[in-house]
Amino acid sequence: MAVALLSVIDESIVENFQEIIPPDFEWVTLYVAERIYQTKYYITYCGGPEGGYVYFYKERAAGWYKWHKDWFREPEYAKLEEGTVVAVIIKEDGSEQIGIVPENWEEEVEFDEGWTVIIGHDYTMQTRDTWNED
Repeated sequence: MAVALLSVIDESIVENFQEIIPPDFEWVTLYVAERIYQTKYYITYCGGPEGGYVYFYKERAAGWYKWHKDWFREPEYAKLEEGTVVAVIIKEDGSEQIGIVPENWEEEVEFDEGWTVIIGHDYTMQTRDTWNED
């Protein structure tokens, strides 16, 4: 939307719009979390190519990564931007979803009261087993 506005409105005004308009957060279904080589992978798509999110802090630079694995190939990893964390929501019906939220998620994200929310900050991921238990 911001790119479309740039053609008719001054750039400084568009930047102010972006600060006022809350960001959209994309939640995807979390199908399963499985341990691969001592690291827990959160799978959001599978049945051929598979992928989702994974948190590394020993094997690679600490942080959240998106991962993708295609048939007969090694997984590919892309580190998420600094200042982002991954959150899991568990809804009243028991379904789970996962998504990327900014580090200041308390100010920018509204969760329904009936959801259980687990935020994967660096501190949480590196010191507690909340996310890393089987």
